[in-house]
Amino acid sequence: MDSATCICGTHFFPGIRGHQKCKKCREGHPPKRLGRIMREFKAEGHHSNSEFWKVIGQQHGCCFWCGEYLFAKKEFIGTRDHLIPLVRGGSDWIENIVAACRSCNSSKGTMTAEEYRAVLEERARERNPKPPQGSATTKNVFDLENPSHVEIIAAMPAQLRLAFAKLSASKAMEPERKAIA
Repeated sequence: MDSATCICGTHFFPGIRGHQKCKKCREGHPPKRLGRIMREFKAEGHHSNSEFWKVIGQQHGCCFWCGEYLFAKKEFIGTRDHLIPLVRGGSDWIENIVAACRSCNSSKGTMTAEEYRAVLEERARERNPKPPQGSATTKNVFDLENPSHVEIIAAMPAQLRLAFAKLSASKAMEPERKAIA
């Protein structure tokens, strides 16, 4: 086996591909990932892989933040994201874990869920400024007289249908309120 000189210049070690430090120097400077591993180990609570797969199922295999599909060729390509990061005192209980794409997880960094949601909302406002009042995007897009819209509404989950019905009822009452006032 070939030997090589460590970057410290004083130690020799067998030439192992990818290593530039001898064992003594590597022990003195643990890899950066070790800090994260220790935070997870020391954090309150733990979760199992089966619990995490249930979370992925609840999210329908999509990123919690952007909705991107987290599977490629039947392989999970997402990450575990802590809503309250471990460095900010978050736990490793499953209630604090969501599935996220690498892009969202890395851009979230050590922000809490509320902080990152505010960042996402600001980005959305910058990309899509508020439409003028009375434009088509501010009006109710579902027409209860249109059969295809009725089918879409019928396929909605019960809570969403109820919220939609309340919204439609309040929109229908607006002209009467204005006439009374």
